[in-house]
Amino acid sequence: MNRSALIVDLDRHAAETLRNMLEAAGWEARAAYSTQEISAMEIGPRFRVIMADPRFPVEGHAGVMDVLMERAPRASIVALLDRSDSAFENAMISSGVAATLIKPYGKEKVTSLLERFAREEERDYDFMGMIGSSPKMLRMYETLRAVAGTDSTALIQGETGVGKEMVAAAIHRLSRRSHKRFLTINCGALSETLLESELFGHEKGAFTGALKLKPGKFEIATGGTVFLDEIGEISPAVQVKTLKVIETGEVERLGGNDVIKTDVRMIFATNRDLLADVKDGRFRRDLYYRINAFPVHVPPLRERREDIPALAERFLEIYSARHAGRARSLSPEALGWLMERRWEGNVRELENVIERAVIVAGSEVVAVSDLASAGDGPEPDEMGDIASLTYRQMRKKALEVYERKYFTELLGVCKGGVTACSERAGLDRKTFYAKLAELGLDPKDFRVTKK
Repeated sequence: MNRSALIVDLDRHAAETLRNMLEAAGWEARAAYSTQEISAMEIGPRFRVIMADPRFPVEGHAGVMDVLMERAPRASIVALLDRSDSAFENAMISSGVAATLIKPYGKEKVTSLLERFAREEERDYDFMGMIGSSPKMLRMYETLRAVAGTDSTALIQGETGVGKEMVAAAIHRLSRRSHKRFLTINCGALSETLLESELFGHEKGAFTGALKLKPGKFEIATGGTVFLDEIGEISPAVQVKTLKVIETGEVERLGGNDVIKTDVRMIFATNRDLLADVKDGRFRRDLYYRINAFPVHVPPLRERREDIPALAERFLEIYSARHAGRARSLSPEALGWLMERRWEGNVRELENVIERAVIVAGSEVVAVSDLASAGDGPEPDEMGDIASLTYRQMRKKALEVYERKYFTELLGVCKGGVTACSERAGLDRKTFYAKLAELGLDPKDFRVTKK
């Protein structure tokens, strides 16, 4: 978690006293004593807490508190006052200041404030298992609270790797159905017949291999929630049947004639532009409007970069414990490297990179070299001077870049499981192993070691 504070005060002695208190409590503290320092400093998401004397001079007509609130909207601002003045303190709080401190500072009051901010940060950074306190994530949390209080269908939209299943699980856990089952199914991973069987169930003999009666997920999860990921991949026939379940709550097993009543909350997710699919005739318009009753957008990691330090720290903690790794923290250069990445694979890619960095790190501090060696190959825009290559050379190099990226992410998603990877890739195991050998990738490097 972010335990960094900025002290803004012309009184050097008071600032140093406060800094010593913060550092004794385990916080990293920095002091600024001049207008020039504040003007040149990059504040942004860097500081969790900013403690400032309201009389501190700044350029322009705005007061220092307004400037700090504008430049660091997520920080908790504390006003440092020379004496107690209830009217002025109330005015400060009304203007958005989180708290006030009166000089000389009392250790108990400072410690109490820091504990309060730590509790608030924990609440903001960890929402039902999701890490992030950026404005976009906080808005999404509010949306989840609102939709969880209803039985409405919800459509979670976002790029691959943003954590759509975690969002669906959060809606379920916040809802009145939380004591019942939460079942998930990836609609894009199954053939049409298998998907129908999973969702609606089948009677014995309904198709080759149907050796006994099997209830579907809608039937099994009655009273609870069913999460359908990659809903844009389902066939027109399954779209019709799914629409019927939404409208009537009725299910008919494959090969059967009995109508089964269900009571399930349905949550859907996609990384496709479903409205474009509707316009192109690939997705039913009536189904689209039924599942999109409550849309939820999950922002990509590149749109909430201020959450990267907290995410990286959490993954570092998890995988250091899981792999008995030595790594305990990130070097400033390593954190900078993480902040500059594009993260096309979003949180999932970040998690994979941190896990592999923990495995290869040779010390308690993760260095840039650990992250780079654990990464998934060169970024597509790091192919060098491609204009110096022939067309055939450029094409070969581009293929190598994207092949490595594809197989590395695939191994990460499947945790090194060769069978699952080869099935997803549509390759037999022999061909899959040959491709890994060609790229120098070892599935064992991606497997999760259980204690």
